[in-house]
Amino acid sequence: MKVRNLKDIINWTRESHQSLANCMKRCVNENENSRARLLLNYLIEHEQKLSNVLVEFNKSGNEKALNTWCVEYLDKSPVILRSDNDRPFAQMEADEIMGTISRHHHQIIELYNYLLGQADIPEAQDLLEQLVSLEEHEVMRMAQAANRLSDL
Repeated sequence: MKVRNLKDIINWTRESHQSLANCMKRCVNENENSRARLLLNYLIEHEQKLSNVLVEFNKSGNEKALNTWCVEYLDKSPVILRSDNDRPFAQMEADEIMGTISRHHHQIIELYNYLLGQADIPEAQDLLEQLVSLEEHEVMRMAQAANRLSDL
């Protein structure tokens, strides 16, 4: 995907969340750990909902902000999600799954914060602040759910 403006960034993020959900879907039934399967099912639903929220950001967002160019920023700092673990979710324990998902979200937050630091217009700054807040709150919600699951 060619990323040129903030609208493209949001689309890329949406695709990233949907891709993560699809990957977990492919692995959930192969995981032998019942706690891990419960967590994967929760995270699949969560990632899909987050993907849908991002669709709405692009539909209802400020056009001036959405059309803000960010090519020069991304040339210096390309959008690449790092993967510390090449093992599929089917082979992971619940803690490993949550760590992988959390790292994924934190990389997106880092990108948004980087772009926020570079944004020149208030509309783009507001949009990026909303996106940072969304991702941060979602990471907290997922972590809380994972902690409740571990208490079972």
